[in-house]
Amino acid sequence: MKSVLLFSIFTLVVITSAFSARPGKFSQWLDEKPSGWYNVTSFSLATTSGQYMNGMQTIFGYKVKPRLGVGIGVGIERFTAMHMYDVYKANLSMLPVFADVRYTLIKSTISPFVAVDAGFKILLNIPSTQYTTHTDTIYPGYAWNTWYDYDTYKSGGWFVNCEAGIKVRVCKRLSLNGSFGYSLWSVSGTRNTFLYQFLPASQGGVQETDFLSTLKTKAIIHSFLFRLGFSF
Repeated sequence: MKSVLLFSIFTLVVITSAFSARPGKFSQWLDEKPSGWYNVTSFSLATTSGQYMNGMQTIFGYKVKPRLGVGIGVGIERFTAMHMYDVYKANLSMLPVFADVRYTLIKSTISPFVAVDAGFKILLNIPSTQYTTHTDTIYPGYAWNTWYDYDTYKSGGWFVNCEAGIKVRVCKRLSLNGSFGYSLWSVSGTRNTFLYQFLPASQGGVQETDFLSTLKTKAIIHSFLFRLGFSF
């Protein structure tokens, strides 16, 4: 959450500095035009995967037609105890970098819109999931195998977001946005398996040996999410 807050403050400082540098253009900038530059900043309030207030993104784009805009965006996300598989969970910090295309269906005070984002999510940490373990008994009290499995993620992956929402104009060019969308993305790493083998020792007792095996793995993650933000 601290990184999300810092990113939000940085975005607001950049926008404020841009206006301060050219105060004479401020009133002209407020008037919505059929073409020109725009910004959309939004916050992820909730997802169906159980995440709340977990990120934000800002998009700088150009309106090529009165209803069509294209741009590039960057964001920051934090997922806590995110379900990777049925039993595996991990804490992920992501930096999405993407292209954005959005279309406004009706030009009015309350305007529905649709948007598609596609890009790459950079993994900022190297998280490991919790362990799962099971034991196979070879001979009760004398010999058994205990298995420990977990995943370690080392890189992000490509993603796509599709969303639909409503834009409410509050004063000339400034609008409040709310949207509901679907996100599909992935992270890659290794599946780690430890085998602890307990066998009878030659002089009595138990001899313990261990083995480690790793395989490449990829987690495909998807969820629906609700965003709230502003555009100008």
